[in-house]
Order: sequence, then C-alpha cells, then structure tokens
Amino acid sequence: YELTDRTRFGLMYQGKIDPSYDGDLKLVAPGGALIPSGTEKSVSSNAELNFAEYVRFAMHHDLDEQWSVNLTLGWDNWSELGDVPLSTDNRDAAVPTRWHDTYHYAWGAEYRLDQRWAFTSGVAYDTNPVDAKDRNAQLPVDRQVRYAFGTQYTISDSLKVGGYINYADLGSAKIESARWGGEYRDNGALQLAANLNWTF
Repeated sequence: YELTDRTRFGLMYQGKIDPSYDGDLKLVAPGGALIPSGTEKSVSSNAELNFAEYVRFAMHHDLDEQWSVNLTLGWDNWSELGDVPLSTDNRDAAVPTRWHDTYHYAWGAEYRLDQRWAFTSGVAYDTNPVDAKDRNAQLPVDRQVRYAFGTQYTISDSLKVGGYINYADLGSAKIESARWGGEYRDNGALQLAANLNWTF
C-alpha cells in the first residue's frame, strides 16, 4: 500500500511447508565395532521437518533523493513444529522439539550514489525458539542476528546487476539437557550472492 510517493507498506504471509525426507540408515554393532565386510545391514527410513508459517509487515520510506530506510516486523509459528517424526520399516520414533514462536525485527538503509550505483545494508534479529534444556544437537538453533551489505549497478533501463554479503550469528546454541550439555565454539554462516535483473 502506497501511503505517499515516499512511503509504502507491505504485508506478506507464507503458509507452513511440509517437506519429507527419505533414505537408508546403516546399522553398526553396539559400541561402534566394525561389522565384517558384506554383512552390513541397512533399513529404509523417512522423516518430516515442517517449516513454520510466518507473517512479515514492512515499511519503506524515502528520506530524500539518495537515502531510504526500511523496517520489518514479523512472527514465525515455530510452536507448531512439535515432534520431528522418524520412521523405519520396523518402528517409529520422534525427536521432541518444544519450540516457541519467534519474532523478527529488521532495519535497513539504502544509499543511491548516482543513477548507476546503489548500496544497501541492514541488520536483523530473530528471537530464540527453544530453551537450552530442550535444545538438541540435531537442531542447534538459538537467537539469530544477521548483518548484510549489498550493492546494485544499473547498466541500462532494463538490466541491473548486483550482489551482497550476509553474515548470520547463530548464537552459542547452549545445550543443558539432563544427560549432557555444552555449547558451540563457532556457530555462524556466511553467504555470498550475485544477481542479475533483466526487464523486457
């Protein structure tokens, strides 16, 4: 919705995604002892890991001809994740998650150097979906902070190229279960991307 020629708002909703995975599990003897070659056993398996539905509300405002700011607020329905089921030909099991809903906050700015070059940067924060006592090593998710910087170059009215770098600090993902615990020394992700936009 365009409130003025400088300010507009947007609302986005994505429903839950239910992908499924399947493959083979290789079985080894108790204690990790090697099984003689040719006697290994395997069973087929499948698992489900749902991706939560989410809502995003965003605002874009042009401060002047060169500077613009963006603000995004969001909600993710991770409490619906429930238990992650795992089944084989012989039996079924589940990995409990006990996740909470999370909230998303992001702020960004854009600077247009001239008619050709534009630069963007921003930071985003997502709250922690799971307590340390319920976190497991299969899904070591913690609060997340993302930092991004990008640039775009206009070659012509119909062709633009650009790229960005994004670093995600995924937190310590500390685990404090009844039987074992710890935290990750390094828990982050670096993303580099390039893009091309051709309008015809």
